Amino acid sequence: MTLLAWELKKLLKHRLTRVLLGLCLVLVTAEPLALGFANLGFGTEVASPTWESRARVVQATADAAAWHG
Repeated sequence: MTLLAWELKKLLKHRLTRVLLGLCLVLVTAEPLALGFANLGFGTEVASPTWESRARVVQATADAAAWHG
């Protein structure tokens, strides 16, 4: 048995080490899952664009073009 394997085996005998490793595993997997669900649109309300918002975009583009000389 190598020294590394022997040290790991010795560390894993402690309950606190196993609890902390489990907590790290939960945190490492929870964040990507939460971001994945957020990117799929779960839990967020997506409103479709309206004609009013399109008119604002057209007006903002026209105002910006006036500044370009």
